Amino acid sequence: MAVDDATRLAYAEELSDERSATATAFLERALTFCESHGITVERLLTDNGSCYVSQAFGERVCAHGLRHLRTRPRRPQTNGKPEAFVTRRCRTAAPTATPRLDCRTNRRPPRASSATRMATDRMADWTATHRSAG
Repeated sequence: MAVDDATRLAYAEELSDERSATATAFLERALTFCESHGITVERLLTDNGSCYVSQAFGERVCAHGLRHLRTRPRRPQTNGKPEAFVTRRCRTAAPTATPRLDCRTNRRPPRASSATRMATDRMADWTATHRSAG
């Protein structure tokens, strides 16, 4: 995700991996998007992911004449605008039939087991079983 600090214009894609080549291609598309909206990019703020500290990514940043800043490790608050955008997007996303990633942890939600099911669900199962037996 790329967010312009001044206008808060956002560009986002769902990517299949976090490799250097993928991040570099995303950077190119994001810069083209910003340019098409009349935004001149001067600085770039990323986390310290391996794709952003790679030599290939650094070369593309330099080729565009950008100043590359990185967030402090274990400090996602520094990257506040994209984090807030993702949080809002996750809250407003329509529920789907298939399990999606939990927006806070990037993990699939846990499967409900009989031990963690709601008491009302267990009672409904018990009632259905005992009605058919009698």
